[in-house]
Amino acid sequence: MRALLILAGTLLAFPLTAHAQLGRSASALAHDERVEHALDAEGWSYEIDSDGDFKMVISFSEEDRSQLVYVISRTHEANDLEIREVWSPVYRTENGNTVPAEIAQWALEQSWDLTIGSLAASPDGKVYFVGKIDADAPAPVLSSIIRIAASTGDELEKMQQTGDDL
Repeated sequence: MRALLILAGTLLAFPLTAHAQLGRSASALAHDERVEHALDAEGWSYEIDSDGDFKMVISFSEEDRSQLVYVISRTHEANDLEIREVWSPVYRTENGNTVPAEIAQWALEQSWDLTIGSLAASPDGKVYFVGKIDADAPAPVLSSIIRIAASTGDELEKMQQTGDDL
């Protein structure tokens, strides 16, 4: 009994992280209507992908470039916070393998200087800029993080990739 009380006390002392999308099961592929309303209110163009995420192509006319940005429908909960992620790809391996060590080191070093967000590697050899905000952030705040993700993602892509594939 004492061991159970110690375990319960230990679990309560550490923040727990879980995936959530209020009102939906974690496996649902439906999109988050809060994002849809916010994007519509700000006049963004987007498509909803097979995972229920919002895919956007942000154009930079002064450089004749564009950048992918994803607003992720699935949210994360940490204690009483609900967090939404906004992703922008900055690097991908040619063959889908894991990220090379020198790129991983570069990503860690670049993350040091990022004010909002960081770089993260996926198991399929991609590196993303990932910004995290309150899942209920007002439309102008979501728009700001989308613009930050697009511009940061594009600048970082130019450092490691030739062309404009992401």
